[in-house]
Amino acid sequence: MILFLFLLLSQKLTDTVGNNEIAIFYEGYPIVAGRTVQEIKLPERLVKLGYQRVKHVPKVPGTFFWGHTNFRIYQRKHIYNGKEIDARLFTVNTNSKGMITGVTWSDGTTGTLQERGELHLEPVKFAESLKEVRAERISVPLKDYPEHLWKALLAAEDARFFDHHGLDSKAIARSMLANVKAGKVVMGGSTITQQFIKNRDLTPKRTFSRKATEALRALILETQYDKEEILEAYLNHVYMGHYQGLAIHGFPSAARTYFSKKLSELTLAQAALLAGMVQGPNHYTPGKKSAKGIKRRNWVLSRMKKLGWITGKDYKKAASAKIVFKPTRPQREINPHFQSWLKDYLLKKKKSHFESHQGAIIYSSLDPYLQTQAEKSLKRFLDQLTKNNRRIPFLEGALVSMDLETGGILAYSSYSTRKDKRGFDCVRFAQRQPGSTVKPFVLLEAFNRSESPLYPGTLIRDNPYTLIRDGRKWSPENYDRKYHGTVSLRTALTQSYNVPFAKLGQVLGYENVADMFVKAGLHVTKPVPPSITLGAIETTPLELLEAYSAFFNQGKTIRPRPAFQIDKPSGRSLVKIKSKRRRVAKASSAYLVYDILKESMKNGTAKTACLQNSWSAGKTGTSSNYRDAWFAGAAGSVLTVVWIGRDDNKSIGLPSSGTSAILWKNYMNKIVLLRPQFVIKKPRSIRKCKVNPKTGLRVFGILPGYVNEIYRFGAAPPREKPWRSERSQIIH
Repeated sequence: MILFLFLLLSQKLTDTVGNNEIAIFYEGYPIVAGRTVQEIKLPERLVKLGYQRVKHVPKVPGTFFWGHTNFRIYQRKHIYNGKEIDARLFTVNTNSKGMITGVTWSDGTTGTLQERGELHLEPVKFAESLKEVRAERISVPLKDYPEHLWKALLAAEDARFFDHHGLDSKAIARSMLANVKAGKVVMGGSTITQQFIKNRDLTPKRTFSRKATEALRALILETQYDKEEILEAYLNHVYMGHYQGLAIHGFPSAARTYFSKKLSELTLAQAALLAGMVQGPNHYTPGKKSAKGIKRRNWVLSRMKKLGWITGKDYKKAASAKIVFKPTRPQREINPHFQSWLKDYLLKKKKSHFESHQGAIIYSSLDPYLQTQAEKSLKRFLDQLTKNNRRIPFLEGALVSMDLETGGILAYSSYSTRKDKRGFDCVRFAQRQPGSTVKPFVLLEAFNRSESPLYPGTLIRDNPYTLIRDGRKWSPENYDRKYHGTVSLRTALTQSYNVPFAKLGQVLGYENVADMFVKAGLHVTKPVPPSITLGAIETTPLELLEAYSAFFNQGKTIRPRPAFQIDKPSGRSLVKIKSKRRRVAKASSAYLVYDILKESMKNGTAKTACLQNSWSAGKTGTSSNYRDAWFAGAAGSVLTVVWIGRDDNKSIGLPSSGTSAILWKNYMNKIVLLRPQFVIKKPRSIRKCKVNPKTGLRVFGILPGYVNEIYRFGAAPPREKPWRSERSQIIH
């Protein structure tokens, strides 16, 4: 109850959430040391939150000051992570280069901002539905509404709005008489306040009990908010029909959608038409049934004339005006694919709550800047790729990013160059062969096994190889159709050679490799094919994202999650969604693979994706006949998977190094510095040594040609001795 009152008193009515309404927020951005205010776009994030920049020390909540060595913010009162946060003034300390170094609170105490959780920006609401795809809703203060617009609404719906206290006795008397005669509810008589309560808090069923509840709540609401605020909330929230599959809510969005105008630009005729739509939004929508819309508009105008709110001259001019339907496609408020996943995810968490259409406040993990950049980057790249390659008629793609520390999904985008195929979610449902992106998991099994574990310097032959199994021959080839002699496992992965991995699978045991895949979250069918080591399985971008998290988190996968917390509209916590981690391999084994993935970005097949402004580690993947192009990798604190292909499973004719790797780099270059840093911790059991690259054996000294290598404690490379057979250490 205390939290509910806090919410009630700290928010405008138009910003509160009704009992059957949904509010979805972006992540409350964590401010940590190690980035500059420009890199994390702190000023832009504050402006997006509605803050104003001032030229002096902020004195009121919702303002900020940016000086040479400090950044002062007067944060507004808000709810974060289920807790009440009062308005507070603090200084984000920076050095001369703008690098964030800590925080100083108004009482003089300081914080280092070395870890998340010390300081955050308040979350931003970006969506209001899980059931339908809505257009972005625009909130406008009542003072910016033209008088003829809100008066047109009152003329149509509640002419005595400013004279009653939530209930209109005359309208109630008329409706009661009609309802008694009919033996059921056939006439409303609802005031604006009652309609607002019904739309936000109650079931749409027309029953006497619901009407009684509606009336009582209307009386209570009018004791808590003044008339102007109730009217403003109604104008900003009321349903105004569907256009091109998007639900329109609020007069500002309706004006932009149907007439391509701001509220201040609406004529009296247009205002009356929009006001008349409230009774039957899709029945009177401009452009569909103009005759019905005109009839309804003219009735509203006649009501305004009768009430003395317009002159006879105004009435004649507006009533004779033609409806000029000039639409602007509205912007959707939420990515529909993410919305669908979020809905399915929440139904598993709180099925009874959401199936009964109860309201909720959902704190998602999305970062607005990363989400926008993901959608733009994916669309731009695929459109340009099909334009430049006429033999590719169409493409589908997916791009999904996760925070390596929390497991929160930061960006989620699926796209097709064909409009009729954009409803399919490639992130969750595109089951495709991942190609060489699975090779790191083969090495993970090789480094992690208890008996005879291998190490990055282990040598293996890359030469013609044929496997006969169940009477069938399999002769894998390298991408370049060449053989490279004896190579280390590090080189085999860095250069993505197929033959060494085909041999390695036989040495390790295909069932053992499959078990490692399954531990990481990848699906493997039985019987296990030898080609599993080259990606002969099917997976989705979201599944591969989870699997790859093990390489950057001490050998544990993190389950991707779209939200951190769900609250009831009252502000009380409904469920907290904690990150789930699962041990896949030893931390040291995962670190060895991570180290090779870093080298792959610098000198291997993934070098086209290498970043200059951050550490990066990743792997390309191209399925047979160039059907799929993948890239999975991390930089900073962001892990991202990219997939490009066609839904008919035909070849795109291009390798991943020239497609998905380029897209990954373009996107990551723009976003990696926007997020907090993330340090990959080297396990204590990692050791260094010198290795003779000709034998793969550990040596001492500094003779020319010896190379540095790492291994995990307990799995040291055998020491090179004069009497040891060098061939015995090579996998043939």
